[in-house]
Amino acid sequence: MKPFNLQKFLAGEPITTLGGHQVVAFRYDTNFNDIFPLTVAIKDNTGLISNYQYSIDGEPLGTIDSNYILCIKDTELSINNNKQQTAVEWLEEIANKNGIQMSNYFKFTFEQAKEMEKKQIINAFWNGDNTDCTSEQNIKEFAEQYYNETYGGGEQ
Repeated sequence: MKPFNLQKFLAGEPITTLGGHQVVAFRYDTNFNDIFPLTVAIKDNTGLISNYQYSIDGEPLGTIDSNYILCIKDTELSINNNKQQTAVEWLEEIANKNGIQMSNYFKFTFEQAKEMEKKQIINAFWNGDNTDCTSEQNIKEFAEQYYNETYGGGEQ
């Protein structure tokens, strides 16, 4: 996702929210409200559609969840030459696209992170290929167990 840009939005670029909620309709009217001129209908995860008021910067009126901040939907595919992009590669690309200047230290750190991720992917494939899993349920359970034993299930 890219930061919200009113001109791009009005030119037809698709939008979403930071939390990935679907924008189903909108109205832009500075005569109605010049501080929050955007009225946006958003479908939440339960399917409920609600209207919200937004500033020209995509910021919601009031104190609603930050997942409702507007963003330009990223329509570019993250698969190039039939190869998938890893999470670290994606993060590095987003930083570069948004003009974040990285020091040599952070460039080196990204390279280290990519190498670590590569090793993790290779090990996961190797361990998965050496299991006796015979059903989809067994594979899912084994994958969860492997993740929790290898990476701590999110615990630090």
